[in-house]
Amino acid sequence: MRGTSSPPPVAVMFPGERTALKEKLRPARPRSRMRRPSTTQRWSLIGLTVYLVAVLALLLLPVSYGALITAVWRLFTGDAGARFGAGWIEFAANIILFVPMGFLLTLLFRHPWYGTFLAVVLSAVAELAQILIPNRQATLRDVISNSIGAAVGALLAWLFVLRRRRRDDRLGR
Repeated sequence: MRGTSSPPPVAVMFPGERTALKEKLRPARPRSRMRRPSTTQRWSLIGLTVYLVAVLALLLLPVSYGALITAVWRLFTGDAGARFGAGWIEFAANIILFVPMGFLLTLLFRHPWYGTFLAVVLSAVAELAQILIPNRQATLRDVISNSIGAAVGALLAWLFVLRRRRRDDRLGR
């Protein structure tokens, strides 16, 4: 009969069949337990790549930066009247040079200690590589100043980015 509607058929399921049906209807699980990188991590990786190319060129080229450090030193001792030695200018420059590395590595790995540790390792490797390069010197002082810069960068990333993101996640934003 065309005009009458019949009730839908009732499916009778046994308990085992119900579980099998639930498994079929459940969304597929990803094969890997690793999370997909966030947008922040992707941009951090791009920035880190560009930054590392520039830093490696700066650290590994057989060029002495003594003249540049001396010019900066004269600027501070002549005009400002401050009494900094050229070694302190180099120390501060190394700190400033490694702040972005600590910042970007911390954003990439989402943990300040991972970023700091990896930056210290990269600093030590760069200093060891300078042993083989003419006109360059490898010093423990440079590793220390680079490590301080990386730690400052990691701290800044944690304070301004990661901490805020954790707070936003807690608040459901």
